Amino acid sequence: EMYLFDKSQHGRKLRFEHRGKPVTFRIPYTDLVTNGNKEVLQQDRADGKKLPREVSIKHIDPDAGFASNKQTATRRSNLIVTDEKVKIDSQVVTTADHTASIALAVLKARWGEQYTYKLSTTLRYTEVTVGDVGEVQDAQGDWHRIRMLEKNEDDGVIDWEATMDAGPTVYGETSSIGNALPPPVSTTPGLVGNTVLEVLNL
Repeated sequence: EMYLFDKSQHGRKLRFEHRGKPVTFRIPYTDLVTNGNKEVLQQDRADGKKLPREVSIKHIDPDAGFASNKQTATRRSNLIVTDEKVKIDSQVVTTADHTASIALAVLKARWGEQYTYKLSTTLRYTEVTVGDVGEVQDAQGDWHRIRMLEKNEDDGVIDWEATMDAGPTVYGETSSIGNALPPPVSTTPGLVGNTVLEVLNL
């Protein structure tokens, strides 16, 4: 959840691939087929009230003596009507700046991928797998950058479920400055004396 991987299974292997892959396929509108759907390309938008205003991540901070720390990314806009918060409680050891950058990337991904898609194709696109990024064309001729989430083959037709892919603007280099904890204070005593062993029958 922190590092934005997608899980897929193909080639008899479980794969965990990082998002932000380059475009590897294009599906023109003429290649879409109807498979019991009302529309050849279904497009649904997420409820804006369920999108997060804030993403916070707990982590182990090596610069603070491996104490628990928390980094938060907040979307600041007068147009936002949501108070949703996403909390990620991890035991990953990362610096404050690195974790703050991850929190910002997670927030940007939620807002940058508000649309989901359902479409069907012929077996011509059987080499496309879950996790692949490509483009699909709608009836108006506009192209949408998508990432495949689910693939089901049946009777010569492939049903796909996909999400909008935010691309390099989200999954590229995202940097932020984290909240640093004060450095740990040494508790080593200044004067160490002799150790005395006394055996007592109590």
